[in-house]
Amino acid sequence: MSGENENAGKAGLIVGGLAGVLAIIAMAKKASAAPGSTFSLDEATRQLLIAIAEANVQLVADVEAILQKMTTSSGGGLSGYPVANAISMRSITLTFNVANKAVILPSIKVPDDMEIIVKADPGNAVGSIVRVAENEANAIDPVNSYPLIPNEFRAVRIQDASKLWVSATVLPAAVIVSAEQR
Repeated sequence: MSGENENAGKAGLIVGGLAGVLAIIAMAKKASAAPGSTFSLDEATRQLLIAIAEANVQLVADVEAILQKMTTSSGGGLSGYPVANAISMRSITLTFNVANKAVILPSIKVPDDMEIIVKADPGNAVGSIVRVAENEANAIDPVNSYPLIPNEFRAVRIQDASKLWVSATVLPAAVIVSAEQR
């Protein structure tokens, strides 16, 4: 956590705890308020306030420990918190030989917290559309596929590129597939 976010989180928890303490004090004061009387807390109320303050401090420590475990665990992270960088990147360019014929993408394993990028080659023929789908039949179907015009890309969260099928409507055409690796 950054120092600013950490301090804001602690401040929020402490303010919440103090609000509870003040509410108890206010109720106790209202109950014992009489003209000319002094305000005092009985032992049970004093012990309750101490317990609330201690629990609040422990809550801050527990939340910090949970966030630390979430940001340092392997294979994931918490949005906005650091996750290890990729070690390398794998990229493949697949050139289509036949228009409107679906082909399966080659295998590229994708780590759980990363995406695969499927991009229509910028040099594809004018009017060419690369279609992306989960099976062969849908990869040539304009209704059940995701269309990409030249130089357009789609990020997909999938474990392996070989689970996707692609086709092109006009030749020459190619698709570029890439994923960062751990």
